[in-house]
Amino acid sequence: MLKMTIGWIFTSISSIVFAFVLIEVTAEVKEVKTLSELIDEQVDLQDIHLSSNSYMYDQHGDLISELYNDQNRRYLHYDEIPVQVIDAFIATEDQRFFEHKGYDAIAMVRALLANVRRKVLKKVRVP
Repeated sequence: MLKMTIGWIFTSISSIVFAFVLIEVTAEVKEVKTLSELIDEQVDLQDIHLSSNSYMYDQHGDLISELYNDQNRRYLHYDEIPVQVIDAFIATEDQRFFEHKGYDAIAMVRALLANVRRKVLKKVRVP
């Protein structure tokens, strides 16, 4: 009879401990978050101003997260840019781009003269 009582007490206590552990483990599992969720909680992207995307890699070099602000910018090598896009930029920004070595003296003089003309015209006009 004593063995049955001890066995019953042991089984009851073991069941209570097991139930308690099970409840606690379940609660902890519900709290588990992915890395991206943790980053979103810890890092306020509104406070970070990125000029280009920021990448996070794990210890094996695998991409685990990519951060960007309003614009999802990606760096492209010159060879990856379509010829039509290059031609469009050059046509609108600097037609002589491939003819000078980084600065266009003719364009700089033209801009200087245009600024001087604007200032002279502003002084001549009567308010």
